[in-house]
Amino acid sequence: MRGEVLHGRYRVLTLESSSIPNALAALLLHVRDTTGCTPHIYFEWTEGSPFTSFLRFFLFGQGEVAPVTRAVLREAEPDPAHRPRVHTG
Repeated sequence: MRGEVLHGRYRVLTLESSSIPNALAALLLHVRDTTGCTPHIYFEWTEGSPFTSFLRFFLFGQGEVAPVTRAVLREAEPDPAHRPRVHTG
């Protein structure tokens, strides 16, 4: 993970991992444990048909990051009051 400043004004964290949802969940849990605050992460849904998304996941292992990140967090932190928040829209 590294921090970058893009276009002189946007602060961006960049992660490299073989599993993006796991890396995001680990980052959120680390931020929570370090700061004592509940972090929030925001995603957009990908446009397209659910069937196409299923085929892409089934054939190539590619899919939506938001629900998998949420599932990893649910398994890692069973108490919803202490779990980082995942928002999609």
